[in-house]
This record gives sequence, structure tokens and C-alpha cells, in this order.
Amino acid sequence: MVANPSDGLSRACEFLGVTCDPDYLEACCGIMFETPRRSRDKVVWTPRIIRGVEIELRRYDFFDGYCFSN
Repeated sequence: MVANPSDGLSRACEFLGVTCDPDYLEACCGIMFETPRRSRDKVVWTPRIIRGVEIELRRYDFFDGYCFSN
């Protein structure tokens, strides 16, 4: 998404079945970060909170392969 936001957003809209006009793409791409961000690094994560997040991740198949360290 970061490397080619227009393409990534177009594919996401197509997957969702929504129309993605050029003005929308331009507006969205204009506010995207140029490099990936890890905003979670701005928060202190206690071991208890990390365990809670990892428990929640296991509830959903689409999070398979994810863990706090990713």
C-alpha cells in the first residue's frame, strides 16, 4: 500500500465492491504516509495488555500468523 497507494486502494475498493473515482484516489493518496509507520511504538505495552491482544488475535482466522512482535 505504501509503495503504490493508488493501486493498493483501487484493489481494496474493487474487493469491497465499491466505486473508486480518480478524485477519491487522489485525495486518499495525498494524505498517506510515504513510509510505513508503527504508531504502536508510541505506547507503553504492559505484558498483561500484550497477552490480552494476543488472546483476541486468536479469535479471528484472518489474524493467523500475526503476533505482537510483527
